[in-house]
Amino acid sequence: MSYTKHKLLGAGSFGSVYLVTSNSEQKYAMKEIKGGLLDASSLKEIDFLRRLRHPLIVSYVESFQSHGKLCIVMEYCNWGDLSQVIAWKRSSKTLFHDYQILAFFSQIAVAVEYIHSQNVIHRDLKPMNVFLHSNRIKIGDFGVARQLSSRADFAYTVIGTPIYMSPEVLNRAPYTSKTDMWSLGVMLYEMITLKSPFINFVEVIQAKFDPLPLWVGEKLKYLVLSMLQKDPEKRLSMPTLISKSCLSVTILSDAAITKIRDNYIKDLHSTPPVKRPPPSPRTPSSPRPPGPSNLMNLLMDFFSFSNF
Repeated sequence: MSYTKHKLLGAGSFGSVYLVTSNSEQKYAMKEIKGGLLDASSLKEIDFLRRLRHPLIVSYVESFQSHGKLCIVMEYCNWGDLSQVIAWKRSSKTLFHDYQILAFFSQIAVAVEYIHSQNVIHRDLKPMNVFLHSNRIKIGDFGVARQLSSRADFAYTVIGTPIYMSPEVLNRAPYTSKTDMWSLGVMLYEMITLKSPFINFVEVIQAKFDPLPLWVGEKLKYLVLSMLQKDPEKRLSMPTLISKSCLSVTILSDAAITKIRDNYIKDLHSTPPVKRPPPSPRTPSSPRPPGPSNLMNLLMDFFSFSNF
């Protein structure tokens, strides 16, 4: 199949990702890897993409070599990634509602649970690798993922993005899939506050972060603190996380979608008192809790209520 490039979606040390179309005008994301060689790392990423088939994971299409570059063609996620949504919320100085965060996070958790069920650790879970497509979130970028021989196996390589890495990884200690649980905790904290809990690896190693604002609900607070445990043995496990009542029903179900829609309608007809969080020492001003206008922007677009 031949492809036509349209625009650059992202770039890094590995190469670049482009929006492309096929002869049938179908849109895809194509990752071009520098060097064009099928080395062990590239073969591993292709293998993971082929094997990890799930509605909440970016789908693999094909791979080939062209003009000295290795090209991996994948599903195109039309709403960008979660980091872009967080940046947009930060610029508008508004926060997500609890149920919006749970809708996002429940899907991420379901996808990661499937990854772990295949004895794979992602090792680079962060908002930039959580993509948005129609009314679903999809996990992508398995470039540094690791296959374990069993759920009890350990990995040792220090790899990933430092402020999303777990303390045991940065300490060069053996680690398991619990390292991904730490990364999920960092992402959840960031979705709530619109900033990372850590600014450097020293804070990560010490598990030192600012307390969550007082207005954060108990469910979200419990989830964050249970995942950002320095000791992996005390950290929330994936089976326990999935079984929690607030995550047991995901956005893929009619019940969850109905709840979000009902909450949206309720917000339109009532204006709850706005509780402003105290100023953060790291930012000149803190975003205000979200109001109906943010639901209009985010939910009406992202969850496509016109399709209901």
